[in-house]
Amino acid sequence: MAVEIARAGHRVVGLDVTPAMLQRVASRARAAKIDLQLVEGDATRLPFAPQAFDAVVSRHLLWTLSDPKRAFCEWIVATHVGGVIVWFDALWPDWVTFGRTASGKLYFALSRLKAAIRRAAQRPALRQRAACDYGESLTGKFPFRGLTSTTPVVDLLSCLGVGEVKLQNVPPLSLAGVIQKFGSPLRPQETYYYGRFTVTDEVHRAALLQLVSE
Repeated sequence: MAVEIARAGHRVVGLDVTPAMLQRVASRARAAKIDLQLVEGDATRLPFAPQAFDAVVSRHLLWTLSDPKRAFCEWIVATHVGGVIVWFDALWPDWVTFGRTASGKLYFALSRLKAAIRRAAQRPALRQRAACDYGESLTGKFPFRGLTSTTPVVDLLSCLGVGEVKLQNVPPLSLAGVIQKFGSPLRPQETYYYGRFTVTDEVHRAALLQLVSE
């Protein structure tokens, strides 16, 4: 997203908590001959002055945050009044309901068989690496992980005084997403969407007070 926004002619500061991700962005920017600034930092504790930006944009980040309310407050405070907050994320199928259907039972049975075959074929080192995941002890701390509706996000923003949030479905944001969407006919598909709202004086003050109170 940082590279594409810069390609459109905007001045961009890209932020990520992971140095390796910043290196990937830098490599893409060099290949595209795009100039942008990259900063290592936490999206829930931005290292920028208030009202430093005209817009804050995130992609597939919201579901990974343990404190999305603080994140939105940080993004709002870092944005000019009249600026916009935009995020891209996905809504997931209701796996519990799906698992009770005939298609769901078949899908999960085939998935278990496929996983068993893959594990048997892999070397021990690869099996160990493939087993790495967030783990339930961590994913339980992500309140927006696996959302099937945008209602929790809109409700959170309403608590910050955001009166109008624009939501719209969008196509998959990468080739991998397209392949995944059409590659598993039995599997219910996630819905990609973007959300957007304008930062008003009231919203800016509410976010700033929230951060100060913490």
